Amino acid sequence: MKKVLSLLLALGMLLALCACGAAPTDDLVGLWSGSWESEGDRIGKTIAFETNGSYLKGSYENEELSSIERGTYAVKGGKVYLYENGEKGSYTKYKYGSDGLENNGHLITKAT
Repeated sequence: MKKVLSLLLALGMLLALCACGAAPTDDLVGLWSGSWESEGDRIGKTIAFETNGSYLKGSYENEELSSIERGTYAVKGGKVYLYENGEKGSYTKYKYGSDGLENNGHLITKAT
């Protein structure tokens, strides 16, 4: 009886831990993009989020590619953290909401 009770307790704890996990990333996976004006220039970002936790981000200025960044991402508490080159030290943080991804007042929405 003690073994059964212990097993049920362990299963209950496991289910509780699973329920407390990070926000699901299924809605995040895909292509996101946005653009805005800054000091007379047209700035754009395109981010492709993969199912394996990696991303590829292209930055554009006046419709010309200015940089490419690869790394990993994590979703925590309504925020998406992009870790450049997969390192957990340096990151860019986006608010993740129903409107899209927001950083410094700039919105990026899901394209596909």
